Amino acid sequence: MDIRPYFQRLCELHSVSMATVDKQGHPQNRIADLFFCDGDKLYFYTARGKDFYEDLTHKNEVAVTGLLDDRKMIRFNGSVQKVSQRVLNHIFRENPYLQKIYPGDSRYICEVFCIYKGYGEVFDFGSHTVTRAPFNFGGEASPASGYVITDTCRGCSLCADSCPQQCIVKGSPFVILQEHCMHCGLCAESCPEGAIRPL
Repeated sequence: MDIRPYFQRLCELHSVSMATVDKQGHPQNRIADLFFCDGDKLYFYTARGKDFYEDLTHKNEVAVTGLLDDRKMIRFNGSVQKVSQRVLNHIFRENPYLQKIYPGDSRYICEVFCIYKGYGEVFDFGSHTVTRAPFNFGGEASPASGYVITDTCRGCSLCADSCPQQCIVKGSPFVILQEHCMHCGLCAESCPEGAIRPL
């Protein structure tokens, strides 16, 4: 899937949730601003004195979540790297309100980061059933997730009956429609044969 239009919408949304891991291994979460995208790269900044900066330079990874106005949610994990201060000047030119936050040369306490590769999913909660579309960018591989029904399925249909999204169809074996699966695991818990396993 082409993620670039969704990244553009995230930048228009501006504020997203960004999670990191600190040096003690504890999860940290904050609201951060995405200022623009260049193809499938996203740019944001933070000040060198902030814990956020320490987390980014320690681990070079973020997890991002944004909720769009049409009941679509984007979440992804990405790798980050610092980029030239020239990008900071561009951000301040395009967003004049930032000059009240960091007036004059005080802006140069800030460093710009680029999310340049990663993987994630777009969820659509506005349709009749939940729809999920995986994506990757920057050459990153997407790890497998969800559940699959194996050949030991005996066709009892307990998995299909229990599925909250009704996304399991009859077959030999039964089949999970991955684009509608919520990964809740209820099908696996309902299977008396243990025929359903994580991908």
